[in-house]
Parts: sequence; structure tokens; C-alpha cells
Amino acid sequence: MYIEGQSAPPPGSNVNLASWVRVSPDYFRSIGTKLLEGREFTDSDDRNAPSVAIVDEAFVKKFFPGQDPIGAHFGDWDPSNAGMYTIVGVVEDAQYWPPTDPQEQGHPMFFLPAWQWTPLPASAANASLYAEFLTATHYMGSLEIETQGAVPDLEERVRTALQQINPNLMITRWRNFSQQVDLGFSQQQMIVQLTSLFGLLALALAAIGLYGITA
Repeated sequence: MYIEGQSAPPPGSNVNLASWVRVSPDYFRSIGTKLLEGREFTDSDDRNAPSVAIVDEAFVKKFFPGQDPIGAHFGDWDPSNAGMYTIVGVVEDAQYWPPTDPQEQGHPMFFLPAWQWTPLPASAANASLYAEFLTATHYMGSLEIETQGAVPDLEERVRTALQQINPNLMITRWRNFSQQVDLGFSQQQMIVQLTSLFGLLALALAAIGLYGITA
């Protein structure tokens, strides 16, 4: 990341790393991520509107410690792009990857509107490469669906709706929220299971040894 008004990190360093995802309006409400400051995205955040972004708490702590980030600017790819995005909101931290440590703190993240395009100036050295990258990011990889309780045959109904929109659209993976959360702790669950197995094995060996001694 390149923050407007701040010195750029040394070339090749990993000092200013952050992750990002492109989302549509109402995304944060759907998954239950709380808006802490500013506003969420709306349908008016399209390619005709100024480029905006929403950041998480970890992003603020890392790049704007002790400051109000609303209205601040940042960018990526090149130091000349430090004014690319305007921060309009801050959301609470959320875990987007399986944690290696259950106590792991938030990871700096920012979110971009699904309907917005922010190309580099045609004169920029990486303009054509960035244009290809920008196009690729507008292919939505997942849908978040909020329901009021269990809905019978929901998966089949969603598949049918997508087919009506475009026969080429297909669902490759379907999970409810609890399954998604469980997936994030699969590594910890495996460790617990292995530890329990080794504990039972040790108990059995101890019992056999004790039986041999008493016999």
C-alpha cells in the first residue's frame, strides 16, 4: 500500500502489505460485519463515481494510528497511485483465512465496490497489465445469501435462479455459515483429534505395562 502523505516503503519490502476483496452493497450487513465509522457502499458507487474504499480496524491501526482515516487516500501498484482510493468507512476486523493461531489479531484489509472501475492513467507503465487485472477482479467468486431461518430446497432454488440469469453460471461449492466457520478451524480440530488419539494410545500402553508389572 502507498498512503498519501506518508513515505513509500523501500522497494521490494513487505512493510505495507494488505489484502482486499471486492464486494457489493449490503455485503457487510449480510455477513454480520459491523460498520464502525463512515458509510457502507451503495449502488451509486459505480464507474462514474469517485473511487472509494472501506478499510478494517487492522488497516487503520497499521497505516493511520491515532488518526481519523475517513477521507484519507491510499493506493497500490505504484507510489504515484497513493491518491487512488478515498476511505469512506471503517468496519470491524473479520477472519478471512484459516488462522494459524486462534488468538491471531486482525489482518489489514480493504474493500472495493463491486460496480466500480479504477484504471491507471494510460500513460502509466503498467496501465495495460493493470487493466487485465482489473477486469479479472470483477468476476464475482462467491455469493452471500441471508435468509430468515432455514429455507427448504434453498440450494436448488438458487441454482435455478442463476440458470435463469445465465445458463453458464454454476455453483461449485455450497456452505452455510456454521460450516464456513468450522472450515476456518479445521487445522485446530485435526490437532485436537490427533492429540486425543495419542493420549488414548499412551493410556493403553500405560495400562498394558501396569498389568504386566502386577501380573
